[in-house]
Amino acid sequence: MRNYIDSFLSYMKIEKIACPSTIYDYNKELIRFFDFLSLRNILDINLIPDLKEKIIHHTASGITLLNITGRQKI
Repeated sequence: MRNYIDSFLSYMKIEKIACPSTIYDYNKELIRFFDFLSLRNILDINLIPDLKEKIIHHTASGITLLNITGRQKI
């Protein structure tokens, strides 16, 4: 799943001109998220039906990846 993370980080760096600290934070949180999925034997995000829609819905509801993976927001 590392290729998903690398692709996203490249996009953020090149297209969105994100600062290095943002790239670092995204990398850290995405690794946590994919570890969370891996612990649940989800090894391909393409196998999660409607993942994008679920993330958009949960984000609009105030639920973030930090909440999902068990890390508390500060």
